[in-house]
Amino acid sequence: MSSRILIDSPVTPDALPAVHPGDLRRAWSAATVAAEMGLEADWTDAAGVTFRGPGGEMTVLFEDVDARVWVAGINRAVGLDTTHGIALCFRLLALIDLMASAAWTRPLFELGGPDGAEIHPALFRVASSMPLGRDARFDSREFERRTRPQVGPARLT
Repeated sequence: MSSRILIDSPVTPDALPAVHPGDLRRAWSAATVAAEMGLEADWTDAAGVTFRGPGGEMTVLFEDVDARVWVAGINRAVGLDTTHGIALCFRLLALIDLMASAAWTRPLFELGGPDGAEIHPALFRVASSMPLGRDARFDSREFERRTRPQVGPARLT
């Protein structure tokens, strides 16, 4: 990895604040534009985040090439120098991880359409407010439980 800059977070992933759903959607757009433009992470981009909290510290490195590009896009659009920016970044990465791994989310988004990705607003609403786990991921079952009332059971089959 070309970059070794580590961002310090004064809180652990599970203590990151909620964000506005519109901010999360804009972070998605910034990350998507960065990927579409072929942005390459460089030495000025963060290599990861060190979370510090009462239970100790944990470092998350952005080792995946796609994740580095998404993070670089978010950093350039919003900045990772505040807890809010870090919260946006990790909520977005956790949402992307959930969409990639949880089959129940598939009816709620479509990638690669003529106007870009179509994502049900409920995914952004829940991702913006649901606490992350200490591992910086969303609990799939809890996320589904919170999403279901917003989309109805027919969409989650």
